[in-house]
Amino acid sequence: MPLVDQGSFSAPQIRDGTQYFVRADKYFKNDRIYGSFYRTVLTYGAASAIPAFSTLNNNWQRAFQINWGHNFSQTTINEAIFGASRVEGVLGSGAKVYSVPSITVTGVNTEGGQAFGVGFAQGDFIQHNYHWRDVLTHVRGTHTLKFGIEGWYGDDVENFEGPWSQPTFNFNNLLTLAQDAPTSQNHVMYDPIAGKPVLWSWDAASRTWGGLLRIPGRRGRILPLP
Repeated sequence: MPLVDQGSFSAPQIRDGTQYFVRADKYFKNDRIYGSFYRTVLTYGAASAIPAFSTLNNNWQRAFQINWGHNFSQTTINEAIFGASRVEGVLGSGAKVYSVPSITVTGVNTEGGQAFGVGFAQGDFIQHNYHWRDVLTHVRGTHTLKFGIEGWYGDDVENFEGPWSQPTFNFNNLLTLAQDAPTSQNHVMYDPIAGKPVLWSWDAASRTWGGLLRIPGRRGRILPLP
């Protein structure tokens, strides 16, 4: 009897998202305060021909910033800002079965057919970014003086222990799949010294700092906030 049969499967793409934005802007006698908040929630994906392997992907994001400007006088003003954002995504959520490894069979799922297993699933990545700056501007005679500091910090956390702990098997054909004789195996992290599998994770971070000193030769003055 034939080992391979062909058929067609089509599932609608799911893309369900919510997004909103809020801002506030307030003027006082010598101050202006501005703030904003941004939020996005997104779910997307499509069903699998094998219901047990059907998954969806989820993304979340939020960002906000605060600005404050203060007039000390007609010739001196200070401007400060702070902003932060957080992005997170989880791939392959909601499957009924995660115990089946990813299986590739040449001539079957390598040519547009149904794959076996969920694949890279339940991998969670999180990113943070923080940015702040403070600049003091003062007009003195024919000079405009600017003094300031600026900083940034960001990280990237990838909790991929789950998907990178499950092997991927490659078979030449369905017969070798039935015989449990893969041609190759990958997708698992091993300690080359101990020869044992280890959990994979990624946690990177970076920061920058800077200073500003500017003294251009030009006349002028700082007008008060409206």
